[in-house]
Amino acid sequence: MNIAGFCLGGTRRLLYKLCCVSSCYILFENNLNHYLKLIKHEQPDAVLGLGTYAGKDHKKIRVETRFTNKFRNDYIDGDSERVIAAEPFFEASDEMKLATAAGNSWCNMFSYKITTFIQNADLKTNYTFLHVPKKMKWWQAKEIIDQTLS
Repeated sequence: MNIAGFCLGGTRRLLYKLCCVSSCYILFENNLNHYLKLIKHEQPDAVLGLGTYAGKDHKKIRVETRFTNKFRNDYIDGDSERVIAAEPFFEASDEMKLATAAGNSWCNMFSYKITTFIQNADLKTNYTFLHVPKKMKWWQAKEIIDQTLS
């Protein structure tokens, strides 16, 4: 499977160490449109996004399944809330849990825009965003993700 990966913040070491990812990209607010063009040009089988979280359930990697058009207190597009579902290529396990609330920060905004882009461009690309617990060591997350994809 040809997987294009991207990361936000503190997950870059993890992204570059994953065995299953064929291309790696660090996303910032000013380079998202360039990344979308790369997705359209390369048309990978899948896109894997990585970010960190600190929450109550911080023992498992969260596999996000829904994204909203909210960023902070504003709408990304339009003037009402819109929810978009993703069909992740990861499943719940002892180390991973399906989650339905990606929040309203950068992880949600990038995921909403990428998922919307993939759907609107009618690409056959699957999308998954993983929230890795902030306290989890990168090599532990690598082992779990690589094992899941092998």
